Parts: sequence; structure tokens; C-alpha cells
Amino acid sequence: MVAVDSPVGPAEQRSGTPRRTVLRGAGALVTLTGLAGLAAAGCAREEGPDELEGPLAAARADVVAAGAALAAFPQLADL
Repeated sequence: MVAVDSPVGPAEQRSGTPRRTVLRGAGALVTLTGLAGLAAAGCAREEGPDELEGPLAAARADVVAAGAALAAFPQLADL
């Protein structure tokens, strides 16, 4: 059997950043980029009427009606 010289020596002779560290960093970067994209998409708002405008207008009308009822029947204010 012929011995083949390996282009990569033992771990002690290697220099640079370990492959696993690079892969973990790349994975973390991809994850953070994806989360930032989801957060930006969640903040997007459609143009058009606000769905709470109707209930707000009804609540304001109720306040006006309650004020008018209080003025007309002050004896009922304590109930």
C-alpha cells in the first residue's frame, strides 16, 4: 500500500478560522436577515380606510347622546 500525502495536515497545523465557526456565523446571518425581513413585512400597512373609524364614530355619537340625556334628565345622573 502506498502512503498518500494529505493536502491538509493535522488540526494543529491548520491555520485560519475553523469551518464550523464560519458555517455557524453564516447561519446566524441568514437567520437574522430573515427575521428582519419578516419584521419589516409585518410593519407594512395597507392604504385605505381604517377599520376602526366606524366604531370610533359610533362611540363619539354615544358620548354626545349621553351628554344630551344627562342635560335633559339630571336626576338620573346618580344611577
